[in-house]
Amino acid sequence: MVDWFVKFGGGETCFFVDHLVEFCRVSGVLGQPHIPGRVFASLAALKFDTQLPGHAICAVLKRAAMSKKVADGIAQDIQATQINQFGGKKLYKPFLEVDGILQKSWKVLSEKRVPEAQCTIEFGWLGMSLIDHTLGRPNLDGETFKTMENVAEAFLQRIFGDDDIKVAAANSSAASSSDAKAMLVEYSDTGEAKAVPKMVLLSKGYKVDSTYTTQENPDVIMQLIKIEDDGQCELAALDDFGTLNNKPVKVSGAVMAQKYRSTKCEFKFKPSYADVHHIGTLMSDRLEHMIHAAISTNAMTMKDYELTIREKPCKGVFHKPLYQGEEEKPALNDVVLMPFGTCAVWDPTSSTSKTLDDRCTVKLTRPDGTTTMFVLSPGGMDSKKVQCAYWSLQPTSDQKKANMALEYIEVNFVMPSPSKLKIAGNQYVVHIPAFKSCKEIPQGAELLFFKPKPKKESIEKGPKPVRPLKLDIIKHTKRLKTSSD
Repeated sequence: MVDWFVKFGGGETCFFVDHLVEFCRVSGVLGQPHIPGRVFASLAALKFDTQLPGHAICAVLKRAAMSKKVADGIAQDIQATQINQFGGKKLYKPFLEVDGILQKSWKVLSEKRVPEAQCTIEFGWLGMSLIDHTLGRPNLDGETFKTMENVAEAFLQRIFGDDDIKVAAANSSAASSSDAKAMLVEYSDTGEAKAVPKMVLLSKGYKVDSTYTTQENPDVIMQLIKIEDDGQCELAALDDFGTLNNKPVKVSGAVMAQKYRSTKCEFKFKPSYADVHHIGTLMSDRLEHMIHAAISTNAMTMKDYELTIREKPCKGVFHKPLYQGEEEKPALNDVVLMPFGTCAVWDPTSSTSKTLDDRCTVKLTRPDGTTTMFVLSPGGMDSKKVQCAYWSLQPTSDQKKANMALEYIEVNFVMPSPSKLKIAGNQYVVHIPAFKSCKEIPQGAELLFFKPKPKKESIEKGPKPVRPLKLDIIKHTKRLKTSSD
């Protein structure tokens, strides 16, 4: 992370660091999820000759912070392997192009004086969408774009609306009958032009029913209700629920054009507490966290054995072999191999759910006696720092060769409570699978557990169908010779 800060942090002003922190604060992801150090290391290792695409680098970190896929609190949407591609031949130029678009867009936002919170969110959306487009996948909203220019156009629409983007086109062509009518100048009987102030406001993109805000009060959203011929505008504030205030405000056309800027405002609410309970799936999430903690606690009790784990040509676990010149070590006894990994609730109704295997099954018994099954799988660990022989242990169908057996270890816990904890009658029991040695394991021997061969289902064959008797009659073309001939 130090290398990334030195290279892309923004110098003494910490320009990009402040941008990243403010984006995470406004987006509500400050402090979670965790972005691993290898992501910062991969970004710092990127080389672009004399160019330093700081905006694009910051956009990658914003996209990582907004990861939808999170495992054990670690962001997974941006991987170090994907970051390395930005410095490769295929994505080198597109990544620099992303930085160029972000630089221009930031300049536009600065000149237009967009409200700070809106600027942070929308500029973050632009950067993340460009990164997803470069990686060839939809953005966080599920949208796909043909080109980067399309992404930039969508960004401008989100910030300024359709009018400010296409105002030149609207002024030069009659896109619709309403636009044509708005630009048509009316004259009085004396030849004087009428409603010129209103025409000027319409030509600048101001529309009735659109929403606007000011730099002085960026959090107050106003809806334009009416534009008079003399340019006077009537606006009403929207409350927290998107309802118009009954006390409209009138401003002159000059003030409207000088202070009010278009802003997109959409009100969206979640179902009320009466329809959906506020805790949602928190209880199941708490149980999963507690089970992960139980698995980790159980794994930490395992001793370190003199084992060698083979990865190729096939997996296997061995008692450390005896090499020439070394003293032979005693056989291993009381070996216990604990699992480590991640688990999820097993759903038997899901079409994608796997068949339960004892080796990968964690059972949770609640205080009321009910049981929930969880599927355990390897993962959530750095193989260079943590070794787990449990997943490399191989089966054998020969019971005489088996020296390990599968058993369950119980770990008890009590759920946290805001009131005084009561242990009796409130204990949860996690049954975690583990391999235990059932005989001595001499040096150099492979650790194996017994697993019978799957029985082939015998298909009962019915009686063979009886073929009908068929007589073949030989037809003679020549007369047969007799003895009289």
